Order: sequence, then C-alpha cells, then structure tokens
Amino acid sequence: MWHDSYRKLVEVPMAAFAEPLVALLKRHGIEATVRADDGGGLYPSLAWVNGVWVMVPDTDYEVAARLLAQHETSLAEAAPELEPEEDDDG
Repeated sequence: MWHDSYRKLVEVPMAAFAEPLVALLKRHGIEATVRADDGGGLYPSLAWVNGVWVMVPDTDYEVAARLLAQHETSLAEAAPELEPEEDDDG
C-alpha cells in the first residue's frame, strides 16, 4: 500500500546498503522504500553525491527508527573489536 506521506528514515551512500534495511523493515510489517536521485538508475554514481534514502510512512516512522536503532546496536555488539592489539614487547 502506498501512503501519501513518507519520511526519510536514514541516508546511506548507495542502494546496496539501503536494500537490506528495507528488507528488515518489511519483515516487521513496515512498508519501506528506497529513494535515490540517480537519473532513474542511469547514473548510479550520483547516489554517492546525493545519497540514497530509506523512506517509511510518517505513521510508521517512530517504530521504524526504534527498530533500526535496535538493529544497529545488535550489529555493534556482534562485531569484533577493530582496535589493533598492542605488542607486549614495548
């Protein structure tokens, strides 16, 4: 179902980053979509300049924002530390 009023949930540099987020939201019943100003797909490099937006209906924005925050938190907790280990040699 298309809603009259959509709102930007998050901006990412390319559609490949947006599509998994849209899938996550849709799995939870939120009608999400990707918006990109890339010349209708003819100039995908424009997305690097203009960004790609994950859009959700205004009515689902708060729930979607909480869901995205929970997802980011779980990813951060699952990711290994990226700090280099210090040598014991000094």
